Amino acid sequence: MPKISVIMPVYNSGQYLPRAIDSVLGQILRDLELILVDDGSTDGSGQVCNRYARTDERVRVIRKPNGGTSSARNAGLAAVTGEYIAFADYDDYLFPEMYLYMYAKAEESGVDVVKCGTVLYDSAGLTPPWPKNESRLRAASMGQWNPVFNYHFPPDGTVLSSEEYLYAMLASQLDHAVWNLLIAASVGRDLRFPEGRFYEDDFFNLELAARASLLFVEKKLYVHTYSSVSSANSPASRRKLRVDASLNDIRKYLLAEQKGYHSLLPALFASVCRRLPLIMAAVQPPDLLDSGLTEDLGQITRFIDARQRQFPSAWQYPRQPVPESPIV
Repeated sequence: MPKISVIMPVYNSGQYLPRAIDSVLGQILRDLELILVDDGSTDGSGQVCNRYARTDERVRVIRKPNGGTSSARNAGLAAVTGEYIAFADYDDYLFPEMYLYMYAKAEESGVDVVKCGTVLYDSAGLTPPWPKNESRLRAASMGQWNPVFNYHFPPDGTVLSSEEYLYAMLASQLDHAVWNLLIAASVGRDLRFPEGRFYEDDFFNLELAARASLLFVEKKLYVHTYSSVSSANSPASRRKLRVDASLNDIRKYLLAEQKGYHSLLPALFASVCRRLPLIMAAVQPPDLLDSGLTEDLGQITRFIDARQRQFPSAWQYPRQPVPESPIV
């Protein structure tokens, strides 16, 4: 049994795929398996996967029809054999000590999940395949405060119980990424990502937090590339993004309500309210023939109607920092 199973979805991955694979296979901790899930690639990425599988016995390739990132990750989860599970994206890369460091921290602390710091790069500005100055790169982002996404992280070495971890996710005190996590297979193997939705990482993290403890380490060990220009450019994609964001906020609201985190409810409710006019502005008459959209809009409006009297000023609710957790 390998110590770590790394799941990497692959779809028309272009120039970045070899760099991502090399950064996993080049880890100081060599006792791992890399599960490459070819999600119906049409550009030769599948052949790249085959080449690595022929030359390194730690590489396994799964092929499936195109179904999106969630579908590919779920196929990988069904195939893991390691003690721990990790995810990596094909256009990102890892520092060589990442899994050795995180594995040691997991074993030492006995937690279910270890989360490390992350370096963020805009894909438009990422030219060299490996940065020339690693120390400068490591200091670039995602420490105690990340100006890109405005997350506020706990101090280095903080251990959160499952209750504290869930609160931190609901209050957006931790990012919802999965690629900077090392997850005990005993708690993560049976989890799945929702398919056909945006915000799939949020859903997975909330499910994980409900059953796991977490150790946060500030050390930046993963380099994530993101685009400053949204890939969801079409009106239909923008509408779906907003609908799914509202449904995700509703799920977070119901969880916070169930857990008694009442200080978070006004902001979560207001977030749903703010998005509804944006959604409706993007809806065209033919869209209403989509039964799925009609069902989603009905769920959102019923949620708002049922709670409007609790939060009379929600439509104008000012954007404020979330209340400090008494336990985080």
